[in-house]
Amino acid sequence: MRALGRWAVVAVAALLLAASHGGVDGRRIETPAAGDWPSVGRAYNEQRFSPLTQIDRTSVGRLGLAWWAEVDTDRGQESTPVISDGVLYVTTAWSKVYAYDAKTGSPLWSYDPKVPGEKGYYACCDVVNRGAALWAARSMSGPSTGG
Repeated sequence: MRALGRWAVVAVAALLLAASHGGVDGRRIETPAAGDWPSVGRAYNEQRFSPLTQIDRTSVGRLGLAWWAEVDTDRGQESTPVISDGVLYVTTAWSKVYAYDAKTGSPLWSYDPKVPGEKGYYACCDVVNRGAALWAARSMSGPSTGG
């Protein structure tokens, strides 16, 4: 598992370098904007509660699929997406990172750290990771596609 750990760090580092154009810092995680979900539990207190009010008992029946994205593997997927400034960030198996326009689902960028496939043999619980972290970056350009 140690061999895979360094590759997960590479994927997280990609997000640290390219998080959101508004810059995610401790203040923004402590008190996120209403539509943001900048960390795993939304804020430091990890209450996993959204203050948005458009969905309630009378409107829930009108919900439908807005968009979806297909990932490039059937391996385990365990990450929690995070959202900041209208961008949804998600990681997939092999520590790949994807950024999407949260409203339209349009892909913005992706990053593949090229984890060697043979390293999956050493993973105890598949080649999963638990997600992305956003911190302090202000560039929306993102990392290079990475092939």
